[in-house]
Amino acid sequence: IVENIINVFKLLGQGLQHLSQFECRQAIEIFETISLKHLDTPWVLSHLANCYYHLHDYHKSSLIYRQLRTKFPYHIDGLEYYSTVLWHLKDDIALATLAHELTETNRKHPAVSMIYLVL
Repeated sequence: IVENIINVFKLLGQGLQHLSQFECRQAIEIFETISLKHLDTPWVLSHLANCYYHLHDYHKSSLIYRQLRTKFPYHIDGLEYYSTVLWHLKDDIALATLAHELTETNRKHPAVSMIYLVL
């Protein structure tokens, strides 16, 4: 069990390292090798969506962010990127809805302030 935990953390660290160096394709490959139970967490979903955002694949990024919002509606970290994705997709209704929902959840969170800059 300990070895499995260490392996998961190793993969998460490698994926984050690639993302931080904007090596998004490599980060995606690593994140997608993680077992489904670990892949289906807000941290991994957020970083995976962020990878697609940096690759300008806004549709794929939006799909992952919607999955994240559905499964973890109170997760806010990183959603300023989602607002930018929605802006690029010209989805004004989804962007306004996101801003409203996040304001209701935690209006003082820094990501919420960033979303209003996009509006």
